[in-house]
Amino acid sequence: MAQTLERPEIADAPYKVVACHIPLRGTDGQNDGTTLDGYASYSGFGAKLWLPMLKQANCQAIVSGHMHRDRLDAASKEMPILQFVGGGPKPDQATLTIIDASDDGNQKSLTIRIVDLDGKVLHQHQWS
Repeated sequence: MAQTLERPEIADAPYKVVACHIPLRGTDGQNDGTTLDGYASYSGFGAKLWLPMLKQANCQAIVSGHMHRDRLDAASKEMPILQFVGGGPKPDQATLTIIDASDDGNQKSLTIRIVDLDGKVLHQHQWS
């Protein structure tokens, strides 16, 4: 990952979005996403290995699944990257994560949103 993040086409990209199946943060009450114990230890393991590199690369967002429940984890000092987590395998939990990037020559923008099967926006964030 470190070598990939240093490639010019990635290092110089205006926006960086990482996709990983397992979120790098557990939900509230599981763990803080940086420890290797407790119910969500898998999140802490990924965060310990990858988060320092993603922070250094100025990654804007992480898109994940695995939890079967949608959510958007806000950025914080400890976890400065937004984390979008998609929904579950049943129709009432199912979601679609949509990533729109544009560059009109003068302005670049990135929008990530999670919608349900009816198209209702559940979570969204835009950078420009």
